[in-house]
Amino acid sequence: MTSQLAWKHLSMQQVYDFYSISPAEEALRYLVSILDDRNDDAQRSAILMDFYFYALRFAKTQNLSPEQASIFFSMIKATHERAAASPFIHLEADYQHFKDTLLRHSVHRPPFSQKVFSLAQVRAIDEYAVNTYFRHYLMYKYAFTNKLRLNLKLDNDEVAAAAAAAAAAKTATGGEKERADDAATAPDGEVASGEVEPAATSTDAAGVDKPEETKDAVANDAPTVPAEPAAEEQQQPVAATPATEPKDAVAPPPAVADEPEPPRPTIQEIAAKELAAFVTSTLQSKMDELRKTLLARVQQQEDQMAAKIKRVEDKDGSGASGGGADDSGGSKSAAAKGKDTKAKKK
Repeated sequence: MTSQLAWKHLSMQQVYDFYSISPAEEALRYLVSILDDRNDDAQRSAILMDFYFYALRFAKTQNLSPEQASIFFSMIKATHERAAASPFIHLEADYQHFKDTLLRHSVHRPPFSQKVFSLAQVRAIDEYAVNTYFRHYLMYKYAFTNKLRLNLKLDNDEVAAAAAAAAAAKTATGGEKERADDAATAPDGEVASGEVEPAATSTDAAGVDKPEETKDAVANDAPTVPAEPAAEEQQQPVAATPATEPKDAVAPPPAVADEPEPPRPTIQEIAAKELAAFVTSTLQSKMDELRKTLLARVQQQEDQMAAKIKRVEDKDGSGASGGGADDSGGSKSAAAKGKDTKAKKK
């Protein structure tokens, strides 16, 4: 396993040369001279050379041998090439591949693995890879992965024919609707353009339609009514006869006002109501208990304050009564002394 990565990308002389160069700019130029691919993009090449440079600087600070540095560099390079080969994000799989490769070079189990790095070096290498490459995994994927572009083009005669038929049907429906609106808005006694007015017919008692000529004959056979005098016509006012509507006229349906639909509650309002109901049902009992506890404590404090006030008042009353007794005793003693002095004088 070690032979596959040792000296694969860097030889022993190249590692020694890189270790011997102190200035960072000169070391980077040397690394570019041995690893840079001129066919690659300039920006990608600059990013990649910077990544390789700091990887070898880490190997130098960890005092890795040339063989260990070469294997570590090949591991880093292989991990990056594996990640950049796919346009999809496989962070966990790429990191697992890196750990498996590192494990094969840290356990002595030939021919499957051979110990190259110590346990402390394995921990340092894993921490460095996590904090540098895998922490910025998406940035490296964006910079080095080819972009996928999908150009979709539909070329189907059936789709175009169906679209044309739908447009024609829509146009025909719009014309019929306009003609219907014109016919509905036409005044009484007028016929919309393009329509033929049917012949006027009358209906007899048997329900059979009669033409206009039959109606005139019936009117001639009817008995004549003598005309009234003209004076009466002048004295009596003539009642206005309402205009008769044609038989075929249909009264328009009453306009029904569209009732506005009640606004539907939003998701936030529904969630707020459910949350309020849940909080009320869950915390109502606890709030009642807390209210009772607070009321009991307040009542207890009021009782204590009333007891203290009562004790203070009792002390004040006992002190006043004691002071009055002392004053009376003092007056009595003064009177006794006065009597003794008078007896001595006598």
